[in-house]
Amino acid sequence: MIIVPCMLTVGDYILSPTICVERKSISDLISSFKDGRLYTQTETMFQHYKNPMLLIEFDQNKSFTLEPFADLSGSMSSVSATNPTPDLQSKLVLLTLAFPKLRILWSSSPYETAEIFASLKTQEAEPDPIAAVQAGLDKDARAEDQVFNQEPQDMLAVVPGVTPQNIKNIILKTENVKEVANMTPEELAPLVGKAAGRSIHAFFDRNVMEEEDY
Repeated sequence: MIIVPCMLTVGDYILSPTICVERKSISDLISSFKDGRLYTQTETMFQHYKNPMLLIEFDQNKSFTLEPFADLSGSMSSVSATNPTPDLQSKLVLLTLAFPKLRILWSSSPYETAEIFASLKTQEAEPDPIAAVQAGLDKDARAEDQVFNQEPQDMLAVVPGVTPQNIKNIILKTENVKEVANMTPEELAPLVGKAAGRSIHAFFDRNVMEEEDY
C-alpha cells in the first residue's frame, strides 16, 4: 500500500473513495464517549463517506477484551438517569443504535490493522488524497493549504528552482521526491515554469563526482 500522510478533517484513514476509518485505542475510545466526540466524528463520516468504520485497536501486549474496562455489574438497564455512566459495551451498543450502518472493526495489534486494511481495499478504487483532505473543510479552505508530509517538502524547498509559490504545485502533482528528481525539464515546466524546471532538473542531473573550478 502507498501511504500518503496528510491532515484529515474527517476520519483517520481513507482506504477508498467510499471507506473512511476512525481509529480508537481503548483509552481514546473511553474519552471519546465521555466528551461526546465520537458521535460527532461518526456523524461527520456519514456526511462524506458511504462506508464509515470505527476501528478499535487493542494493545498487542494485553488481552483482546473489553472486560477490564467494563462495569461488570452493568447491563443495558444501567443506561438510565440514575446511572449516567454505563459500561463500555453498552455505550458501543448505543452508538450502533444511533448509527445502524456504522461498521465496527476489532484489531488486536497494528499488524492486524494493516491486514484488515489490505483486505478492505481489495477490489476498491484508490482514494483521492486531495478529496480526502477537502472533506470537512470550510468551503473557502483549500486542500493545498493543509499539511502534507513535511520532510519531503523540506528537502524540495532547498532545491534551486523550487520556491514557496511553486512547491505546492509540485507536492499536489507528484508522489515523491524521486519522481521529481527523474522528471525532464519539459515535464517540470507545466508545474513550475520553464526556467525553474531547468534549474530543478540541472540540480538532480548534476554529476556529484565533478569538481568545480574555483
